[in-house]
Amino acid sequence: MNSLDLAEVIIDKFPINRKTAANYFFEDGTRKNRLKFGEEIFDLNNLMEFAPEAAMEFGKKSADAKKKYKQRTMAKVDEIVSEISSRTHTNIDPSQLKELHIVDTAFDFEKFILFKNMTKGKYAGESVVFSLPDRQITDIDPEIYLDSMSREMRANYRPIQCIFKYDPYNISPINQGMLYGQTINEVNIYKPPKWRLENYLSKGEEKVPAVIAKFLKHLFPDREVRLFVCAWLKNALLYRSETYLVLNGAKGAGKGLFVELCRNLVGKENFGKAPKSLLTKEFNTVLEDKRLIFMDELRIDKPAYNRLKDLINEDHNIEKKGKDANNLTKTFNSFIINNNDIQDVRVEHDDRRFSCTEITNKPLKEVYTQEEIRELVEAFQDEDIIREFGNWLIQYEHPVYHDPFYMWKGEKFHSLVFSSLYGWQQYIVEKLLEDNYKDLPISVLKMDAEDAGNKFPSSSTKIDSFLQNYFHRGEKRLGRLKKVKNVWTLYKFRVGQVEEELDL
Repeated sequence: MNSLDLAEVIIDKFPINRKTAANYFFEDGTRKNRLKFGEEIFDLNNLMEFAPEAAMEFGKKSADAKKKYKQRTMAKVDEIVSEISSRTHTNIDPSQLKELHIVDTAFDFEKFILFKNMTKGKYAGESVVFSLPDRQITDIDPEIYLDSMSREMRANYRPIQCIFKYDPYNISPINQGMLYGQTINEVNIYKPPKWRLENYLSKGEEKVPAVIAKFLKHLFPDREVRLFVCAWLKNALLYRSETYLVLNGAKGAGKGLFVELCRNLVGKENFGKAPKSLLTKEFNTVLEDKRLIFMDELRIDKPAYNRLKDLINEDHNIEKKGKDANNLTKTFNSFIINNNDIQDVRVEHDDRRFSCTEITNKPLKEVYTQEEIRELVEAFQDEDIIREFGNWLIQYEHPVYHDPFYMWKGEKFHSLVFSSLYGWQQYIVEKLLEDNYKDLPISVLKMDAEDAGNKFPSSSTKIDSFLQNYFHRGEKRLGRLKKVKNVWTLYKFRVGQVEEELDL
């Protein structure tokens, strides 16, 4: 069997409809590396299955003859594939296309550019199609873009070489950089939400849309909290907010709807919902190339709290299943945590990373009718409303809350700190806050506490350590243990009293 005959058998057995420099593409949508495919075809067992005559001839050839036969056959395969791929639907009767409502869509190749990354790393071998009129990366599949070219165009075409970068702090899609002393394109693969593109930027006239203003007043009744949340959102849009925005409160208040508003502000491509395993396993790919990470119904116990303190840092080793961790990678995430019960959040009094905002305890359905809630959901999807609010946020500048490290520490935070204490710690704090508290031996307090179901530590040193390190509301110590005649006594600091006066 000559090379052409075998090539036709191969095409019949394995329907290939096009090829690229590296791959064959089959009618079922799969693809395979061309070199690997050739090796598989000329494996004698495989060849015997669909072309036994050719297999018997091939097996008798010398090594050099086998090599030449294989090269001739695969060259014929390539010729046939090129012929197949050059055929288009333009041979179909135009009236039939019209009758079937089939639109003859063709690329305007003067309006699109194919960029291909030329460096190693996580973007190795990747390509994107860039729209010149829109000045942004498109969702067009690079392979489909190439497939739309005629055989002549494809023969002479090469993509523009570049380096891919993810830089959400810069919405410019193309920049110039240097690689080994050579000027090169830097393609920013961050896709800003539509409202942030040049054609949609504010002219300085935007204000908070009424529908959003009403909702924020409902969810965050305190004006200062609303101002902080808006400053936090601005940092999440332009930079990164360096504190977790913790929404802790009853179901039905509108926390989920607020997160949906945030998702539309940053753009759905830039929003990630963290899997529950993020705090228990090493895989953290959700952090890569995202702007806003949502942690829904997250219970923050002590192990989770310690993990979260690390997670909010900017640099991480991105670890993927089945792959070694990359080198230290810069991330661009801001985080929202949503949970319902006060026991879901463990936070320490000296924390600097958890902004626990006060939210309403009034259900959304008590403020809005069902129809108004539906309209509210639709409004948060409206591009004009998102554009107006987004541009207002960019212009908004608070003299204090603008700092991305500013942490909101109000009544909600302090109540969460107290609920995070052990029972015996809460018992001591409540005793020391009593106006008529009289200094008592710790043994008496232990008995009273245990009668109330709170077991004290056996070591007085542990109790004293808590009193030394706990600052009530982040401001002051409440008291100390003092040993008098071998009796440990809990002393309360009175107004105006300093520790030195008690010889502590």
